[in-house]
Amino acid sequence: MDVRGDWATDGRDFRAVVAGDVRRRGGSGWELVEHRGDAGRTGVFEVFREDGGALPVLSATAGEVAVPRHLVRRFTEAAVPDLVGPLLRPDGIDWLLGTLPLWLQLAGRYVVRWEGPEWPLGETPDGRPTRYSEEAEGARCLHWLRLVLDAGEVVADTYQDDDVSGLCLSSECPADPAAVDTAYVRLHTDLGLPHGRIERVALTIDDGLRAAGRHERCVLTEVELTVDGRPLLLMAAEREGDWWRRYDESVAVFRDPAVADRIVWWPARGSDR
Repeated sequence: MDVRGDWATDGRDFRAVVAGDVRRRGGSGWELVEHRGDAGRTGVFEVFREDGGALPVLSATAGEVAVPRHLVRRFTEAAVPDLVGPLLRPDGIDWLLGTLPLWLQLAGRYVVRWEGPEWPLGETPDGRPTRYSEEAEGARCLHWLRLVLDAGEVVADTYQDDDVSGLCLSSECPADPAAVDTAYVRLHTDLGLPHGRIERVALTIDDGLRAAGRHERCVLTEVELTVDGRPLLLMAAEREGDWWRRYDESVAVFRDPAVADRIVWWPARGSDR
């Protein structure tokens, strides 16, 4: 166990514990704990890198005790380079170092609404949309996805790095909803996704392309959010008829992650080998 630095704030005694007993879970992690004198200590926030699957997954879990947001920001910004540094470029220059903490900081926040413009699934020769996804399909392809939170908002979008795209997060909307071309895209002001506390954030750090020698960096292609006990999945992907293409420039939203498990993907999920 390694205790890092002074994390006390607002009269509360917080400490960052690196590794601890998390190594028994098949990975590495940082835990933020609060010491309460005779009441002992309580884990209030954890960032963990799971190495047991096909690809590394970096997750954040918020405990029941509220933690000041500025402390969560500081904690995630310290934990991410330590936990994912070995996965990044040797020169240390990688966009993931900036966007991963922003995603992890969603743990413990409350989402009250989801908004976004949906791309059509087909169009006529002159560019008019023919149809959009149906509710029963359980998946939508959005230009961007806005999360309206209990305080403020963030926008999930995609970024392009050479010929691949990954997911990113920003506090600024990439487009004004009032300026959306509703003759082409379908604007949702409430997507009907779960509302409530974001209990867990899980980020799949996809190194399949790099391992195959096709790209120099890892790509964040999947984000799973657990909101009020219900999981939903975001992917950088687009639909192409009966199959889906990964590393693409839309934000694909799956109300049930199991729907994505039944889809034909190119390249295959979990690896590009």
